Amino acid sequence: MILKNDELCVIKFFLDAFRFIDGATHSRTEKVKEIADWKVGIDNLRVCWQGGQKDRNCGKCEKCIRTQLNFLATGNPIPKSFPDYQLGENISLANVKLNNRVSRYEWKSIYVYAKKNKIKGVWVSKLPKIFNRISLVERILPLHSPRREFVKKVMKKSGLKK
Repeated sequence: MILKNDELCVIKFFLDAFRFIDGATHSRTEKVKEIADWKVGIDNLRVCWQGGQKDRNCGKCEKCIRTQLNFLATGNPIPKSFPDYQLGENISLANVKLNNRVSRYEWKSIYVYAKKNKIKGVWVSKLPKIFNRISLVERILPLHSPRREFVKKVMKKSGLKK
C-alpha cells in the first residue's frame, strides 16, 4: 500500500506528539490527560478485549470502566467511544471486581490522581471501597505465604496445576 503525503504527515505527527505513550514513565491517567483534547483519537479509542463485540468497547468490563474513570479523574468527560458515555459521573461501579494487586494499584492511582487534582464526584468516594476489597482466596492464601506455597505444591502433585 502506498500512503499519500497527508497520511504520512498524520502518522509523523502522531509519532512525534505521542511518543511517550508506549512507556511506563506516565500513569494511565496522565496518558489520558495528554490525549483528552485529541477528539478523533478519543472518539475512536478502543481498550476493551472482553466485550461480545470485538470492534468496540463494551463499557462494562473492568478495563472499560477504569479507562472511563481515567477521563473523569482528569476532569474530562467520558468519550463517545464508550457506549454509555453520557452517564458521565453516574458511571456504575456496582459490579466491579478487581482480581489482582495490579488492578487494585491502577484503581488506587486513579483515586490519588483525582484527590490530588481536587476532582469531586460520588465515584471518587466509592473507589477506596473497590480497591481495598480483597478476594477470599487472597485473604486465605496471601501471596508468598507458606500456606499458599503448600497449596501450590499439593495441586502440582495431584496434577491440578502444571
